Amino acid sequence: MKNNKSNRSNFVIKGFSSIQIGLYILLSSYLIKSSLDGYVLDGYVDNELSDSQIELFIQILVILTVLFSGITMYFFGFRQAKSSNQELWNTKSKQTALKFIVLFSVLLTLLFFLKSEGKIEFIAPVFLFGFAVHHLLQSKLVTENLLITGLCVLLGIVCIVIPSYWYPSLLMLGIAFITLGISAKP
Repeated sequence: MKNNKSNRSNFVIKGFSSIQIGLYILLSSYLIKSSLDGYVLDGYVDNELSDSQIELFIQILVILTVLFSGITMYFFGFRQAKSSNQELWNTKSKQTALKFIVLFSVLLTLLFFLKSEGKIEFIAPVFLFGFAVHHLLQSKLVTENLLITGLCVLLGIVCIVIPSYWYPSLLMLGIAFITLGISAKP
């Protein structure tokens, strides 16, 4: 018989799910950086990709990163609920999933708006600030969770001051999630 009265969310970012999300961030930021470097440094001379094709590729990578992160949270939430003999969609899990969907929908909309207005130097800081808000709302207020939020805010501020620092910032965020996953207590 399943326990319907669980007070915890099944969709948490810790352990292997945190490692996977960190890897998604690392992979997508690397692919974005390498495609931009190849385009700017004439690596695509034979291929002649247009600006719109590069933009579309980057947009697809961002959407896939968010989508795969959500799927990872769902998959590990499903496993956690099954192993602890609980319902997957309890009240907390529904709230967590709704926050994830709403926050990242607003964030992606804001990012596409910034791109369409030509404010590309603000895309990385807004993403990092949005990620900080998401992480703050999704986790308990304990020191280890505030470290990721604080890191996102700090890196967002650095990206405002130094716009070209977006790539190292995303790498640090990915590494922070991997480190959080490795250091999680079983």
